[in-house]
Amino acid sequence: MSTQPLNLIVREFVAQLVATGGPTILDRPFSPAGFRTILGRKRVRGTEELLAPFGVRAPSGVTHYLWSSSVVAPGLAEVDSDALRDEIETILFRYLNPLDLRRGRERTVWLLSETEQNQLARVMALPATEEADYIFIAGPNAQWTGPIRGLHKTMATLAHLLSRHPDFSTGKVMCKPPTTFLFLGEARGMDRVVTTGIGVDGRNVPSRGIFAIDTNSYMDALVQLGEDEARDLAAVEFYYTGNCTRAQGPLGIPLYRIPHPVPASSIRSITQVNGNKITYEASESITSAT
Repeated sequence: MSTQPLNLIVREFVAQLVATGGPTILDRPFSPAGFRTILGRKRVRGTEELLAPFGVRAPSGVTHYLWSSSVVAPGLAEVDSDALRDEIETILFRYLNPLDLRRGRERTVWLLSETEQNQLARVMALPATEEADYIFIAGPNAQWTGPIRGLHKTMATLAHLLSRHPDFSTGKVMCKPPTTFLFLGEARGMDRVVTTGIGVDGRNVPSRGIFAIDTNSYMDALVQLGEDEARDLAAVEFYYTGNCTRAQGPLGIPLYRIPHPVPASSIRSITQVNGNKITYEASESITSAT
C-alpha cells in the first residue's frame, strides 16, 4: 500500500487514466484501511444525452469528456467520509479544471472539453515538480490583436486574451482537405454572413484576415470570454482550405489567423449560444423554414 501524500496518490491515478492505452475505469485502494477511489472517463459528442444535465451549448461535432469519481470508505463515519471525499475532489478539481461538474450522493461527474483533456495529459506526463510551468500567467501586452468593433470584436477580444503569455507561439499551417473552424460573434449580427460571408478585418497584409478557433476549443473559448459576453454570441461553423497561421499558448487553445475572407458558400451552420439554437444549417435556414 502506498504511503505517499494523498495529492500524489490521486495524481498517480489520474495519470494512469489519461496515459496512452490507459483504462477507462480505475478502482484503486489508497489507504491500509481499505478506502478506495473509483475514477472513470468517457468521450462524448456535444449533442449526446449524457450531457443534458450540464446544459452544454455546443455544435454537434464538438467533443467533450465526462469524468466520474467516487470514494468508498467502509467503517468511516458519514461526516468523516464526506470530508475525505471533499479533500479528494479538491485535488481532482485542480487537475481536471472542468467546464462544469455535478455532485451526486454517491459520485461526482466532471465535464471537460477536449482541450482540457489534452492539457491534462500534458501535465500528467510531467514530473509533479514541474507542474508550475503550466500555470497560465497573463501579462498586459497581447501578441495578437485585431479590430474591436463590429463583426470581429469577439474574436479580437479572444485573440487578445489568449496571446498575453510570453510562450504564445505561432506557425504557418496548410488546411487540406477542408478543415472546419468556428467564428464567434454577436448573434444579432450573424444573419448577414449567410449571404455575404465573413469579410477580412481591413488591416494591412500580412496580418489582415480573420481569427478563428477549431471546434474542440468552442467551450474553452466561451469560458475565456465570460458568461455575460458569451450569452449574446453565435458560432459560425465554416470550411476552409489553404494557408493560415496557427498560434497556441500554455492554455492549449489553438487560435488561427486566416488571411482570406470566408465566402457564404463555406458557411456550414450558425448556432446561437443562448439556448443552443441552430438558426442556420448548410444552405437552408432553419429559422425561415419554420
